This record gives sequence, structure tokens and C-alpha cells, in this order.
Amino acid sequence: MAEKYHTVMLFCDRINFMKVLFRNRIIKISAAVFFLVIAALAVFHLISDQRRSKEESKIINDINSLKLVKYKDETVYSDLQILLELSSKKYSDSFLGFINERISFLYKSMGDDLHYYTSLGKALYYLEKSRNFQTMLNLYADLIDYQYIPNGNYDLAEQVLLKIENIERNEGIEEARMKTTIYRIKGDIAYYNQNYASASEMYAVAAQVIHESDKPVLSFFLPIAEVHEARNLIELGKFSEAEKLLEKYIEIEGHGGTQSYPFEDVVIKLCTIPLYQAACCIYAHNGDYENLKTCIERLIDYSYKQTFERMALITLLKLKTEYGLPPELENFIQKKLDSLYSVIYLQDSKSYTDMCNSQINSTISLLEEAESIRTEKKRSCIIFCSFGLLCIALALLAFKIKQKSYIDELTGTFNRRYLNKKLARNEKHHIPYSVIMLDIDDFKHVNDTYGHDTGDIVLKSIGEILNYRCRPKKIEAFRYGGEEFVLLIYADEILSPAVIAENIRHEVMAQKWHFNETVTVSLGVADKSTTEEGLSIIKQADIFLYYAKRHGKNQVCAGITEG
Repeated sequence: MAEKYHTVMLFCDRINFMKVLFRNRIIKISAAVFFLVIAALAVFHLISDQRRSKEESKIINDINSLKLVKYKDETVYSDLQILLELSSKKYSDSFLGFINERISFLYKSMGDDLHYYTSLGKALYYLEKSRNFQTMLNLYADLIDYQYIPNGNYDLAEQVLLKIENIERNEGIEEARMKTTIYRIKGDIAYYNQNYASASEMYAVAAQVIHESDKPVLSFFLPIAEVHEARNLIELGKFSEAEKLLEKYIEIEGHGGTQSYPFEDVVIKLCTIPLYQAACCIYAHNGDYENLKTCIERLIDYSYKQTFERMALITLLKLKTEYGLPPELENFIQKKLDSLYSVIYLQDSKSYTDMCNSQINSTISLLEEAESIRTEKKRSCIIFCSFGLLCIALALLAFKIKQKSYIDELTGTFNRRYLNKKLARNEKHHIPYSVIMLDIDDFKHVNDTYGHDTGDIVLKSIGEILNYRCRPKKIEAFRYGGEEFVLLIYADEILSPAVIAENIRHEVMAQKWHFNETVTVSLGVADKSTTEEGLSIIKQADIFLYYAKRHGKNQVCAGITEG
């Protein structure tokens, strides 16, 4: 029976040991778990970003290679649906900029201007956010070439040019194709502002960039720069130079040149219409009215097809007012003007582009506002979490510091300061408890014979034995001073204080030491019932302890029998 009891007590000791370990290491474990969670989240986001980046690259390749979208009349709605679904998912800003640019292209081909400008605004917003400035330059150039200048809104064209120049100044322009386009646009805006000398300089630089490039594709841009320069030379009165530039692109009397362009859509807008604008002025200047009529018909026809009617209107008004044409030809031009006026109105065209520009800006503003709200929420969440973590860290630090101030550094038990606090608390709240006071027998002999280092080892080991038995709200161990220890036993503990004291005495006596001597302890056990009137429980336990020491040591005294 005694062996079974001893086995049960050893098992309880092991359980108590694990509880103490858990209690002492909980802060370190919590901190480790916290940093592991942070590291795991960081790795998860990294893997997710890499996976998303690969997916985006594949989709972009499929779009550019016409696998995912076909850009055909019969597939335009299905193409649009695919791109709209992609734009609604959580992808990178650069990818969303690309997708919205493609969406705007489809809306433009469908003639849906409102959705075109909305998508264009989204594309510009995401491209700027992702710092994809080179693609932004393309969109800005298209806005100037195909919307603002053709509709006579030169103020908006200049505003967009300022944005282009800002990108050029801060980020540089990587592609020669983009460089020549930007210089040509600068020339166009100078031309429409009647700053013809500056326009000539810009057109010359645009042509120079093309000549200096070793990419054959840039040869496509040379006719555009030269035709725009020819149109500008006419305003400077240099008709012969303009005619010389144009002779290789259109048939002009006496030179036999022919028009030759394989890039129909862009060329009609940026080259063919300006070409016929210049040619009309040259025919009028040369008095070649037959070819002038043909040239006017072609100019108007191309302008109608590309909705560039205002470009034709500007040229016809110029012919009528500046070249002194015969009455018959003036009547012919007036009829064409009446036809153009019935299609467009100057003020309406300007108002329309103002509305379109407003749609772009309002879309960008809405996205920026939504992003600002998301950013503010994230910032607030981060601040709140950081403040919470800081409070937790400070609380843990304060707890650790406070706990450390109550711990005896050598033995790991609580110190006497904490014992006094606990005793005062127990008395104040009338908490029932018992006291075990322990003293190491002949401890001075150990110190004097084997040194204080060995004495410290003994103290530390006995402290571990006591700590193993500690359980929250049941047993607490304290170093009282020197080689004396105190245990507070509360009512929730199932074992009696005397049994606990006896178990401790046996366990200490069973310890093996490197100095091959047996160390024993004497213990005094007291509670409210055994304490004399006028004494504290701890004082009574101290009396019982020294009674045990005087009567042979290595024993437990829970009371003094008279006689």
C-alpha cells in the first residue's frame, strides 16, 4: 500500500513539474507563436504574389497573342465580358491598368464613348498607381491625337501634354517610338497655337529621332512627322518646301508622286487627313483647282470615316478666306461647309470633349477616394493593432518585471517580500490557509565543508523540489531567508499539509549529491486550529520547526504534545 501511495505521489509530482514549466515559459512561447504567425503570413503573401504574377503574365500573353480575346466584330461582346470579369478580380495595379486599357479599346470600337472614357480613367489610375508610366504615355498620346485635337479642345491637349512632360522629366522616355510621338505632339500643339517656328523645331526633332533609330518599324512614323511639318511650312509661306516633302506621299502636279500607306487606320487619322489638308492648300496656292476639288472630296471623305470632321472644316474655312478662289470654287466649298456644319458644331465638339475629360477625371477621383478610404482603414487597423500589441508587450514586460521582483533568483521560489504580501492578502480577505516552514539541517556544515557553491546547489535543488509541488491557488513556495523555506497550503489542496511536508522530507532525503552525504530537512506545520492565541500562523509554524530541530531533526512537527 505504501509503494502504491509513493507511486501516485511521484506521478503527481511530475504533473506539477509540467505545470510549473508551462507557467514559467508561457510568455516566451506566446512571443514565439506570434512571430511564427507573422512569418507564416509573410511567406503566404510572398507565394500568393508569385502565383498571381505568373497568372497575370500568362493572361497578358494570351491577350496579346489573340488566344483569349479575338478583337473581331463577331466576338467583341464575348471579349468584353472576359475582360470585365478579369477587371473585377484582385490583381496587381499594373495588370488592372492593362486590362482596363484593353476594355477602353473595345468600348471605343463599339462607339460607346461614355464607357470608353470611364475605362480609360480606370486604366490611367491603375497605371499611375503601379508607376507604369510608359503605357500611360501611350494613352495620353492617343487622347491628344484622337480626341482633343480633332475636336478642337487644345486647352485639354495642353493639360495632357503637361502630364506627359512631367513623366518625361521624372521618369524619362524609354522607347524611340514614344519619343518621336511626343515631339510630334508638341509640334502639333505649337501649330494649333500658331507658334509655327516652335512647331518646326519639334517636328525636326521627331524626324531626327526616327533617323537615329536602328529599328525599321520607326520608318512608319516618318511620313507622319514630315506631313505635319509640310502643313506647318505652308503657314510659314514655304510652299515649295512643303510641296517637296509631300511629293513622295501624294500625286502633285509636276512631280508624279503617289500615296503609299499600308497602315490604314492610324495613317488615315495622323497622316492622310493632314496630308490632304496640306495638299489642298498647295493646290489652291498653285491655282490647280481641278486637283483641289478632288483633294477636298478625299479630305472630307476620310474625315467623315474617322469622325474628324472638324479637321476638314478648318481647312475649308482656310481655303475660302485666305486663297481668293474663283466664285464657282467658293460655291463648291460653301456647299461642303454647309454639309459639315450639319454634322458638327464647334461649341458642341468642345463641350463634348469637356464632358469626356470630366468623365476620365471623375473616374480617377472616385477610385482615388475609394483607395484613400481603404488606405485609411488599413492605417487605422495597423495603428490599432500596433497599439494593442504595444500594450500587450508592455503589460507582459510589466508582469515579467513584477514577477521577477517576487522571485528568488537562486532557488526559483517566491521571495520573502511576496510572502509578506500574500500573508497580508490572506488575512485581509479571510482566506484559510496552512503553513509549512522548512529548514535545511546542518546547512552550515555543508557550506563550511564543501564551499558556498555546493551550498547554492543544495538550495537550488530543494527549491526545485518545492516548486514541483506548487499549483496555482493550492500550493505556493517561498524562500524565507538563508536555508529556510515556507509553503502556503490552501483549502483546495486535497492532501493535508502534514502529508505534503512528510513527502517533501522523504524526497529531500532521497536526493543524491556529488559530495556523497545525505541532506535532511526539518519541517513545522501550522494552521489556524493549531496556532496559539496572539501568534500568527507563520510564527506558530516556526515554533514547530525549531521543536522538530531540537528533537532530532529530519522530521515533521505539526503540533507539540504536552509532557
